[in-house]
Amino acid sequence: MNKETQNKKIDKYLSKGRKITPLKALKDFGVMRLASRINDLKNKGKKISREMIPVKTRFCGITRVAEYKYVK
Repeated sequence: MNKETQNKKIDKYLSKGRKITPLKALKDFGVMRLASRINDLKNKGKKISREMIPVKTRFCGITRVAEYKYVK
């Protein structure tokens, strides 16, 4: 899948008012570099916010990951 197709899928997903994390992007869309796809969308004029959220992991307890959403 090329990056334009990935960008379209992520754009459509975020346009519905949803939030996305790197794990969700990998599982649902096969996107391994979500931050790069978010940057592509920002360069096209999309307003996207990032929040660092805590996530519990098996190996290192609690870590933080980026969660992206469109700004209204």
